[in-house]
Amino acid sequence: MGKRGTILGRGWWAAAWLAAGCGVEAPGGAVSNPAWLDAEGGEVAGGGDAGLGSLGRGNDGGAEAGGVDAVSGDAAGGDVVATSSEYYAFWQQARRLAKNPSPFGEAWQETRTTSIGLVKVDWQGSQGAAYSHTCAVTSNPAFSSQLTYPAAFINALAAGPLPLVRAGGEVELQASTTWLGLQSGYAGAMPGVGDGKHAAVVDADSDGKPGATVYIDAPILGQQAIYVVQRNTSAWKAPLQADGSLHPLPSGAMEQVTVGATSSILVAEDVGKPLPGVAPVELHWRPVAANLTCAALVAKAAELTGQAWPP
Repeated sequence: MGKRGTILGRGWWAAAWLAAGCGVEAPGGAVSNPAWLDAEGGEVAGGGDAGLGSLGRGNDGGAEAGGVDAVSGDAAGGDVVATSSEYYAFWQQARRLAKNPSPFGEAWQETRTTSIGLVKVDWQGSQGAAYSHTCAVTSNPAFSSQLTYPAAFINALAAGPLPLVRAGGEVELQASTTWLGLQSGYAGAMPGVGDGKHAAVVDADSDGKPGATVYIDAPILGQQAIYVVQRNTSAWKAPLQADGSLHPLPSGAMEQVTVGATSSILVAEDVGKPLPGVAPVELHWRPVAANLTCAALVAKAAELTGQAWPP
């Protein structure tokens, strides 16, 4: 899996630009489960032990703190490489002030976009590779508009591998770039507003439209589709808590462009600014069982993430 989506890189900036409306359960289709469930044959429907991971252990049940599942090398003093996998539920909220996207208004309003999902981290000693899968996205009402997030859009937010390092009781996500609706690795100038034919734009959600599609129900216009692209860089460092959880405040840079829409009035520059005295992104990771599905997470989101859901 390449770094095509978000929630680790872009993801902890994920969908901040979508917060000009109210996200609800997406119409049509179903949000997929993480790829690692199929790969590992561990999928469950939501019952059994698909809950919190073990306190202070590699939460696949295989190791003490540090998560050692297997050790190779000479235990008598040669090189030793420890490998393990750990699993987390994440809860992320992005907050900012957004300008009314309508050409008829100049008002600003606070927007909050909240995501939940699952993370797998594969460790080799102190070096980790993280894979993220978003399960649900919602945002608060703003400017009398309501956003809906199709399952295909949510599925496109999958991200990884992204580099983690653990040392001195801390875990660090090293600066990583992710792309949505753009060719992975694209480093050139962002497409212009409305430029859905830009050479770097791809169909992220396989719906035949440029970028990734979200829907908005807006006054007068009714329901319309908006096609967006993003490139984001994110990094964070946080101390590992006694219960195995992490609570970082990510930093990074976000670039996003609306490259098309079903109504030309919606093809406009996104304008936002930070909320004074408020962290732009709040993030929580909490250990969970390896076989947790998206359905099980959504059903018990408040319990499994330790945060309010719906927010």
